[in-house]
Amino acid sequence: MTLRANDRLAIKSLAQNVAILQLAWTQIGKWSQGYAGEGGLHDDSITKQVEGSLETDRLVMEAIQHDVQAYDDDRLGV
Repeated sequence: MTLRANDRLAIKSLAQNVAILQLAWTQIGKWSQGYAGEGGLHDDSITKQVEGSLETDRLVMEAIQHDVQAYDDDRLGV
């Protein structure tokens, strides 16, 4: 199967967007840990929910990134 230039661009763009989202969630996680550590959050359940969401989203983003990278490598001959 031969991919058109637009297909390649779409795959590369998706892979880059996954990496950017992963970076954003990493920064949000660092911010929330620092904010909670400074006493900025009085409700510990909020911190736990954010941390749980960050962990789940990190795992999902890693899985998507792995799948896209594998597809990219196989289809584009990288």
